[in-house]
Amino acid sequence: MEEKVVFTGFLDRERRLELVAKARLMLYPSYIDAFPYAVLESLYLGTPVVGYRIPALDIYYGKHPSVKLVDEGNISAFTVEALNMLKKPDEFVEPPKIRSWREIMDEEVSLIEKTIGKLSGH
Repeated sequence: MEEKVVFTGFLDRERRLELVAKARLMLYPSYIDAFPYAVLESLYLGTPVVGYRIPALDIYYGKHPSVKLVDEGNISAFTVEALNMLKKPDEFVEPPKIRSWREIMDEEVSLIEKTIGKLSGH
């Protein structure tokens, strides 16, 4: 019988990335995160993701077609979404669009300037 779920324990980075690239789906049942880098890696490796609708996932990946989010803690919906994704034929997973450091810094400087302007009454 073919293995459906792999419990690996610790893997070095190279082996982990190989495993994610071969996977049909990544489950990301996190309840808290700031920037879900593992989801970004998964998408760049062509592997879709199912996760909870926590702010970090919703902000960064909520509109991405290869990321399916369900209400936090809803294990039934999480399971159903995972099974639905596994039933689909393998589809091309488009990597998310990432802003450059320059774009991020320009936005940050703009926010700081706006805040200073509000504080000084300009």
